[in-house]
Amino acid sequence: MPRCGGFEILVWTRRQKAWRDLKIVMLSGSDEPRDRKRAADLGANGYLVKPAEADSLGRLVAARSEEHTSELQSRGLISYA
Repeated sequence: MPRCGGFEILVWTRRQKAWRDLKIVMLSGSDEPRDRKRAADLGANGYLVKPAEADSLGRLVAARSEEHTSELQSRGLISYA
């Protein structure tokens, strides 16, 4: 990203009240453990290394979506009758 890196965008997004609960998956060219830890520490909900397989991305997004739905249900914000 030419002007701003993924970590900076992650930090900015987490500071925005309206987007605080947004699920974020980092897609990075780095497989360094320190980068994975930094992403988790800054609030990323997942981390994949490029080139990521479509199946891996799909499974991760589906899992985070299910977690988010369960979270919303437990907070009484959505219900399925």
